[in-house]
Amino acid sequence: MVDVGKAATQFLGAAISEARRAGLVPKVGRRGDDSPWPPSYAIRSIAEGPSSEALIAAMRAAYPKRFDRETKFPYRDPTQYAAALLRSVIAQSVVRRVVPSARSEIARAAIEEMERVILVDGQTYASLWAISDLDLTQVDGEPIGAVSLVARTNPPERAVGQRLPEALHVGERYPMPGSRHGGLLYSSVVVEGHPWLRTEAMNHGIGRVLTALRLATGMTGRPTMVWTGEPSLIHVEAPMALAQPADIMESSWRRVAFVRPDDIIGLRPLVAMLARLEPDGAKTLPAVVIAWRRFDRSFRPAPWQDTVLDLAMALEACLGAGTKEEIGLALRTRAAHLLAPEDSAEAAAIYDDVTDLYNLRSEIIHGAPRLRKSLERLWTERGLAPVLQSDGAHVLLDRWRDIIRRSIAARLLLDDLWPLRKDIAVDRVLVQRDGRQEWHAAIEAGAASYGLPILATAAPPLIDYLHAG
Repeated sequence: MVDVGKAATQFLGAAISEARRAGLVPKVGRRGDDSPWPPSYAIRSIAEGPSSEALIAAMRAAYPKRFDRETKFPYRDPTQYAAALLRSVIAQSVVRRVVPSARSEIARAAIEEMERVILVDGQTYASLWAISDLDLTQVDGEPIGAVSLVARTNPPERAVGQRLPEALHVGERYPMPGSRHGGLLYSSVVVEGHPWLRTEAMNHGIGRVLTALRLATGMTGRPTMVWTGEPSLIHVEAPMALAQPADIMESSWRRVAFVRPDDIIGLRPLVAMLARLEPDGAKTLPAVVIAWRRFDRSFRPAPWQDTVLDLAMALEACLGAGTKEEIGLALRTRAAHLLAPEDSAEAAAIYDDVTDLYNLRSEIIHGAPRLRKSLERLWTERGLAPVLQSDGAHVLLDRWRDIIRRSIAARLLLDDLWPLRKDIAVDRVLVQRDGRQEWHAAIEAGAASYGLPILATAAPPLIDYLHAG
C-alpha cells in the first residue's frame, strides 16, 4: 500500500529547506499584522518542482478516484494539495513561534488533515458574514438550518481565523464600524464541480437568516464583510474577502438585536417559511418575497432617494395586492388599519408616515424640480432635532422601514386570512371593526406562536450610541 504520509514528510523536508532559502519562511517569533502565510504562487512553484514528484505519484496511486486525470482544477490537482500542505505547515509554525519542521507535531497533523480533505467526496466551501448591531453572545454556536450563529470573540479576529484560515489576510481586518456589537453568520457545504454555484445558494441561505433576524428584532445591522473559501487549513484555493459597502459616515442611532436562546425556537420555522416562499429556480414568487428583498435592499448604503424608492416598492409589493384603486390611498389606509386597528393615534401616525413616504416616492420618481416636503421638514415635524443631518435622515428612514417590516410580518402571519397568492377583498375586511380585530388577533397569535413578539409590534426606539455612555 502506498504510504502518502511518508512521501509527504519527505516532501516537507526538502520543500521547507527550499522555502527557507527562497526567503518564504517568516522569522519565527515575529510580531505584527503581516500574514504568516507565504505567497501562494512562490509555494506553488516549489510544489511543481522535483521535491514533490514522489508525493504526487503517491497521491495519484492512493487516491485514483480523486486524481483520475490530469487537470489544473484545484480540487483534482494533486500539486495543489502539496502546495497547500507546505503553506499550512509554514503558517502554523510561524503562528505558534516554532521552527518549521517536516517531523513536527504540526507537520503530522497537517498531513493527516490533507488526507482527510482528499477523502471528502467533494470540496468543502464556507461563507462567513460579519453583521453589525447583532449580539449573539447567548446563542453562540446555535444552528438555524444550515447556518450557525457565532458570537463575537475577543479579539474578534479569532472567530474568523478559526472558521476560515487565512481569511483575515486576504482583505481588510475584521470591521465593525460605529458599533460595539457584532456577530457572525456561518455556513459550509460540500461542493461537487465548480464551487461558486453552490456557494451562491449558501449565501442566499445566510441572507434569509439575516432577513428573519431583521423581521423578528427590528435590528439596524447589516453585513460589513463577507468571507468565502475552504474552512480547512489545507485549502487548495485562497479564500476571498469581500468588504461590504458602508456609508461614509455611519449613524450612531442604532437598534441592536440581542438574540436569546428562546428566540432560536421561533427563528428556525420563520427562516423555513422564507425558504419555502423563495425556492431555488422558482419562475414566479409571491409579492411578499419582492417586498422583503426590497426591504433588505433598503439597508445598503445609497442616496436617501434610492432608499425611499426601495421602501415604497416594498410597501406596495406587500400591501398593494388586489387593489385597482389609487395605490397611495390604499397603502396608507391598509397600513393604518392593519398595524393599529384600535389605536387611533398610532393609526393616524402610520397613515401620515405612509402618506409622506409615498408622496416623496412620487416626487422622486417623476423628477419633481423641488420637493414639497424636504427630509429636514419631515423630521422636524416629528420632533427630531439631530446634531447631524445624516442622523435625521437615518431616523426618519428607520421609521418608514419599521412600518414595512411590520407589514411584511403581518402578511406572513396572515396567510390563512390574506393568502399570499390570491386576491381577496382586503379593504372590505379592514373597514369593518370585527374584520380588523380578527386579523390583528391572528397577527398577535402568530407572533406569539413563534415566540417573537416584535413581529406584531413596533420595534424598540433607536439608541444614540454616541451619547449612550
